[in-house]
Amino acid sequence: MTTFLSVLAALAIGAGGAVQSAMLGALGRERTPVGAAWVSVWATVGGLALLLAIRSLRDGDAPTPPLRKPELLGVLALVSFGVLMVALRGLPWHFAVTGMFGLAFIIGAGVIVPKIGVAFWVGGTLTGTLIAGVLLDHVGAFGAPATPASPARLLGVGLLVAGLGMIRR
Repeated sequence: MTTFLSVLAALAIGAGGAVQSAMLGALGRERTPVGAAWVSVWATVGGLALLLAIRSLRDGDAPTPPLRKPELLGVLALVSFGVLMVALRGLPWHFAVTGMFGLAFIIGAGVIVPKIGVAFWVGGTLTGTLIAGVLLDHVGAFGAPATPASPARLLGVGLLVAGLGMIRR
């Protein structure tokens, strides 16, 4: 059961990666590709600082000093979110979450890889990314041109799902 839930989490995190890619593409069209990265990185740093501050308050689980102090981590989170708000000026608020998808990937790898192995993790995240990518392309998400989910694309997804089944431990 643990393996099943871990693979489902890998699929979901991979799907989040596809959403992040679509959002970054839209941000790149609105600003620049570097501007899109700027927004995403500040969201990631702010989210990680906030998570570490909460964990530090709860059970002392935080990085090495001086970042073990929850108040310092809280300030870092506030500053990061402040820079993020400035970077988002004039853009829809939902772009603020782009970095959270990357954060989920990083933390997910740390939690899930020891349980299912690198190959199954990579296969799960890639499969989730491709499934969500085909769906996002089909609907033209975030202003991208719509690309129908053709039989060939669906066959490709099916082959990747089959491959995922073949690489499990």
